[in-house]
Amino acid sequence: MAWPLDDLNWKQICNAACKIYGRGQRALAKTNDDAESESFHAWRKRVKDVWYQLRILQPLNRTILKQMAQDAEVLGELLGSEHDLNFLWARLEKESADEALAEELAQLQKMITKRCKRLRRDVLELGRRFYAEPSKAFGKRISIFAGKRT
Repeated sequence: MAWPLDDLNWKQICNAACKIYGRGQRALAKTNDDAESESFHAWRKRVKDVWYQLRILQPLNRTILKQMAQDAEVLGELLGSEHDLNFLWARLEKESADEALAEELAQLQKMITKRCKRLRRDVLELGRRFYAEPSKAFGKRISIFAGKRT
């Protein structure tokens, strides 16, 4: 309630939505080019940014923006799972010197590798669908929803 919103107009809000969406697209492109865990984690941050925006803008069009927010949330959750598994992998590597656990650790790392591979494949596919719309078209759509409020 204390945010200074008096000088904010819908054009600025729509431009900001376009900008945040574009950042997510660029993070997805970088993740496609460099499939390291850091890229997935950086992309997750951009997905969460657009998710937060869509939740705030949801009253403009409850049907479409609510579904888009849910899609962004699912994408963010899957990226979070991938990040968690990579964190677990790194933790297990620190324990790999323990000979008594070697066999169990090897099996666990194999399972983590398999799950991460599947998660990455799925999250990239979902991301391509979520970010298929050009960022300017996304911003235009938000501006259409906001049109009756300007």
